[in-house]
Amino acid sequence: MEIYLIRHGQTDFNKVGIVQGQGVNSKLNALGRRQANQFFQAYQHIPFNLIFTSELQRTLQSVEPFLKTGLPHKIHAGLNEINWGKFEGKKPSESQRNAFKALVANWKNGQYSAKIADGESAIEMWNRQKKFIADLIKEEKQKILICSHGRAIRALLCQMLGLPLSKMDTFNHSNLCLYRLGYNSGKFSLLHANLTDHLRMD
Repeated sequence: MEIYLIRHGQTDFNKVGIVQGQGVNSKLNALGRRQANQFFQAYQHIPFNLIFTSELQRTLQSVEPFLKTGLPHKIHAGLNEINWGKFEGKKPSESQRNAFKALVANWKNGQYSAKIADGESAIEMWNRQKKFIADLIKEEKQKILICSHGRAIRALLCQMLGLPLSKMDTFNHSNLCLYRLGYNSGKFSLLHANLTDHLRMD
């Protein structure tokens, strides 16, 4: 199995640094749609067997050019972004940035149950992603395109590659970046990380 894992394209919330999470169902902006089209132009030759997205429209819009070709598509809650609780939809502030830094530091120290008020912890996200990975493996398809979200992708990569959640932030990402993975003999392997060459196409 070969997996193409992408983050969704840019939204206006991304542009100004507002936290979205799974509670903000934002749309792609003009640049985000351009990024989606650039990715399609670069990878439309890949014979994908199946597309997975989260429940949020920014992931569906990011693979819309592929969906228009009639490719099979499944929506999976396990791919939703983490719930950032009271941070979601708020303009960034100094106190918010400090709280976020403290949260990430807790995760790096193995305190995976830490979370923002009314939000979701890293371990809660991890547990719902287990169901997605199990469903992914059952597909036994040759080439699968997956579109998810920044923090969710970081956690998903840790789980796929057998790394602890404390390593989440070793995986960089940007809007409409690509991670490629292989799956053979019951094991995932990372082939390429955070590819963005397709975004420089005319």
